[in-house]
Amino acid sequence: MKRSSPPSPHSPFSARARLSGVAVMAVAALSLLVLVVRSSPARAPALVPGGGSAAPPAKRIAPADAGLHDGEEAMVCGLVAATKYAAGALGRPTFLDFGGAYPDQVFQVVIWSSERTRFHEAPEQAYLHKQVCVTGRIRLYRGKPEITVKDPAQLVLDKVIADPDLDQRARSTG
Repeated sequence: MKRSSPPSPHSPFSARARLSGVAVMAVAALSLLVLVVRSSPARAPALVPGGGSAAPPAKRIAPADAGLHDGEEAMVCGLVAATKYAAGALGRPTFLDFGGAYPDQVFQVVIWSSERTRFHEAPEQAYLHKQVCVTGRIRLYRGKPEITVKDPAQLVLDKVIADPDLDQRARSTG
């Protein structure tokens, strides 16, 4: 059986092989581009660590209005008037009360002991008398709205209220 030698780089067969290889690569690149465009952020939800999809930004509401939004995802922003770490209670919850101290709070944040360890500082000290925003699903417990925090990232200091000149400075520079 006679073996055929590979075509020389100058033969027409070799040029066609290179051209068809380039064409295959072009088709593959085009297919990849179409795939990327179809799954662009404008069309598909963004992925977040852990494999879930990013939720749309929560609407910002006042603590006194939180009860009107039972079952909704929202960002509640206001002054933490009182705090309590109930170390002796079942589940050892931490409470952040907005609008007044318990039982006169208009809204509360609950942090169970299992999540409390994720905070760098004791929440009852870190957030007391601070303007805070909490994001999560509002639920009514004994007629009072609350959000249960499972991740410290759900709680942030409210820079807009904490620094009322921020909005004015932003307008003057922009």
